[in-house]
This record gives sequence, C-alpha cells and structure tokens, in this order.
Amino acid sequence: MQVENLPKVSFFIMAYNDAKNVELAIRSIKMQNYPKNKVEIIVIDDASTDDTVEVAKKYKTKILTNGTHNMYKSLSMGYHAATGDFCFQL
Repeated sequence: MQVENLPKVSFFIMAYNDAKNVELAIRSIKMQNYPKNKVEIIVIDDASTDDTVEVAKKYKTKILTNGTHNMYKSLSMGYHAATGDFCFQL
C-alpha cells in the first residue's frame, strides 16, 4: 500500500496528574513504524497540577483542557477534536 493511501490515525490520551504515563504513551506512539504525517496525538488534560501539560507540550501534541473531572466529557472532547480516519483512546 502506498504511504499516501494509508489512513490517518488519531490517538487521544485522557490524563489527570499522570505525567509519567502520558510521556510513556506518547513515546510509544512515536516509536511506531507508521508515517509520522499520518499520526495525530491529542492529550486531554483534566486540570492537572503536575507536569502533564508540560510533557505534552514537549512532544508537540494537541492539548485540550477539560477541568471538570468528567471522563465522559474528556472522551467526547477527544473524539470531536480528532481528525484521523481511525481513533484510539489510550
């Protein structure tokens, strides 16, 4: 299959004070053997007080802020922001 015909995939990571695992997840996604221009990473932060947002910025991901401590709202925000042909929640 030609690279230009591959589907774009969106990964979204919902997080609250979970900088370490957010970093591991982002690094894991970036290590995959898939064209980088076909991958989108979205971090939905729930008003973390640790380094979660800074970690997401370091990897140049799209960052959304929920702040309501409502997992379903974060999930919805991720799906609405995603531009990929396929979406994966981590």
